[in-house]
Amino acid sequence: MARPSATTHSAPLLVLYDGACGLCQRSVRFLLARDRHDALRFAALEGPIGRSVLARHPDVEPAADSMRAVIGHELPGERVLVRSSAALAALAALGGAWRLVRVLEAVPRRWRDRLYDAVAARRHRWFPADACALPQQHEQHKLLDLRPGARDAGERVPSADARGAGPARQEAIR
Repeated sequence: MARPSATTHSAPLLVLYDGACGLCQRSVRFLLARDRHDALRFAALEGPIGRSVLARHPDVEPAADSMRAVIGHELPGERVLVRSSAALAALAALGGAWRLVRVLEAVPRRWRDRLYDAVAARRHRWFPADACALPQQHEQHKLLDLRPGARDAGERVPSADARGAGPARQEAIR
């Protein structure tokens, strides 16, 4: 059976990430900077789009803060990859030499996910969450939580860090 690929569907690959995670924020910025073929979209797991995807796929691993990659978002046959498989799919979607990361799929998923889990368990210590840098104008269409209508007034979905902070901290994070 062929492995799912972001390029087998016309829709961009949707990457769901933990908005309160510094490593996740850096990963999104890394992917945004290299997505020259407009192959990726991003949404926070805790935002309305992330919650909607998770509600449609209750059978997907329940770790709420693990990266997800959605192939064929809102299309028939929508599929959700998690953890190391999601990370590899996001990198491969960049195209060019990045597709070579697919060779890592030869490593058993159990082993890849152990490494993923080891980093995930320490990510908040190693990469504290910071105020997200605002996307450049040409990148804004890729961040689905920033689109008008993503929330009541089209506001950006604040990270868990901002939701627990007072109004002054929330403004600084936005």
